[in-house]
Amino acid sequence: MGRRIGVGQAIDGEVRLIKNKSRQFVTYVVVGLGSALILGAAIKGVVAGDFSALGIIWAVVGPVYGAIGGHYFRTTREKS
Repeated sequence: MGRRIGVGQAIDGEVRLIKNKSRQFVTYVVVGLGSALILGAAIKGVVAGDFSALGIIWAVVGPVYGAIGGHYFRTTREKS
């Protein structure tokens, strides 16, 4: 039994597009913020001579970058 729409038309395609755009935005924010934190810690390390902050930030950001890379560059990708 199919759905009955009382007013307007089905918007399944548009909903998927909105979800993809919001997911892409979140990815850009996470990568941009992580890159800014790494750059800031690297500059602090060069100036102060102590790179411990860079190691701590990389320990958090590195796995996140790996997960994002694994999602976008996997070898078996679904056809969309």
